[in-house]
Amino acid sequence: YWIGSRYAREEGKLYCEFDAKDIESIIDVLTKAAKVAGELPTEGIYKIELKVDSEDFR
Repeated sequence: YWIGSRYAREEGKLYCEFDAKDIESIIDVLTKAAKVAGELPTEGIYKIELKVDSEDFR
Protein backbone atom coordinates (compact mmCIF):
# COMPACT_ATOMS: atom_id res chain seq x y z
CA TYR A 1 0.00 0.00 0.00
CA TRP A 2 0.98 3.63 -0.47
CA ILE A 3 2.47 5.23 2.67
CA GLY A 4 3.04 8.76 1.47
CA SER A 5 4.89 11.10 -0.86
CA ARG A 6 7.38 13.94 -0.57
CA TYR A 7 7.93 16.63 -3.19
CA ALA A 8 11.38 18.11 -3.84
CA ARG A 9 10.49 21.38 -5.55
CA GLU A 10 14.04 22.32 -6.58
CA GLU A 11 14.49 18.93 -8.25
CA GLY A 12 10.93 18.86 -9.57
CA LYS A 13 10.54 15.32 -8.26
CA LEU A 14 7.92 13.49 -6.25
CA TYR A 15 9.17 10.63 -4.08
CA CYS A 16 6.55 8.03 -3.14
CA GLU A 17 6.90 5.46 -0.37
CA PHE A 18 5.10 2.12 -0.56
CA ASP A 19 4.90 -0.83 1.83
CA ALA A 20 5.06 -3.84 -0.48
CA LYS A 21 6.36 -7.39 -0.36
CA ASP A 22 8.48 -6.86 -3.49
CA ILE A 23 9.17 -4.55 -6.43
CA GLU A 24 6.78 -6.48 -8.67
CA SER A 25 3.90 -5.55 -6.36
CA ILE A 26 4.69 -1.86 -6.81
CA ILE A 27 4.97 -2.27 -10.58
CA ASP A 28 1.52 -3.91 -10.57
CA VAL A 29 0.04 -0.95 -8.67
CA LEU A 30 1.65 1.58 -11.02
CA THR A 31 0.43 -0.38 -14.05
CA LYS A 32 -3.14 -0.39 -12.73
CA ALA A 33 -2.93 3.33 -11.89
CA ALA A 34 -1.68 4.11 -15.41
CA LYS A 35 -4.88 2.61 -16.85
CA VAL A 36 -6.91 5.16 -14.87
CA ALA A 37 -4.65 8.20 -14.54
CA GLY A 38 -2.28 7.77 -17.48
CA GLU A 39 1.38 6.89 -17.46
CA LEU A 40 3.18 7.99 -14.31
CA PRO A 41 6.77 9.15 -14.87
CA THR A 42 9.04 6.81 -12.93
CA GLU A 43 12.84 6.93 -12.87
CA GLY A 44 13.14 3.82 -10.76
CA ILE A 45 11.97 1.77 -7.82
CA TYR A 46 14.41 1.42 -4.96
CA LYS A 47 14.28 -0.63 -1.79
CA ILE A 48 14.62 1.45 1.37
CA GLU A 49 17.20 -0.24 3.56
CA LEU A 50 16.95 2.19 6.48
CA LYS A 51 14.37 4.78 7.46
CA VAL A 52 14.90 7.15 10.38
CA ASP A 53 12.05 9.30 11.69
CA SER A 54 11.88 11.79 14.53
CA GLU A 55 9.77 9.22 16.40
CA ASP A 56 12.94 7.14 16.74
CA PHE A 57 14.43 9.82 19.02
CA ARG A 58 11.50 10.59 21.32
